[in-house]
Amino acid sequence: MNTYTNKRCPMFNRFEQFTTAISQINKSVQRIKSTEVNSYGLKANHVMILFQLKRNPAGLTPSQLCENCEVDKAAISRSLKELTGKGFVREAEPDGRKYRIPLVLTASGTDAAQHIEKAIQSAVEIGGAGLTDRQRAEFYHSLLLIARNLEDYSGT
Repeated sequence: MNTYTNKRCPMFNRFEQFTTAISQINKSVQRIKSTEVNSYGLKANHVMILFQLKRNPAGLTPSQLCENCEVDKAAISRSLKELTGKGFVREAEPDGRKYRIPLVLTASGTDAAQHIEKAIQSAVEIGGAGLTDRQRAEFYHSLLLIARNLEDYSGT
């Protein structure tokens, strides 16, 4: 970016810093996800599903997973097919329902989810190193506010 533009309009500097930092964080998170699930033969896009199912032991329906993971139905469907095929996820015990059957983790899925949970905890601790509790709270408050504002602006 042109330094003249940065001096004349600090907004462009903020935009550049913000988008670069968010992009770097996203790339790092994707690399961490891939690294942590690679030993299980899984992909980064499986992480949030395993994480959500671990947090909800009674299970979640595909629709609930779409909402909780903020991923479209087709992506959830593909991931669930892969996770089921590899033995990490199964349908909950039948309760007479034919539709909206919750999915739960298998023993292998629980092992993978526990591994992921530990990796998430480490990543969050390392990522937030050097921040006080107050700085961390203010950061997340600001980040969530920016996310909501941009969602409203973009119509998503």
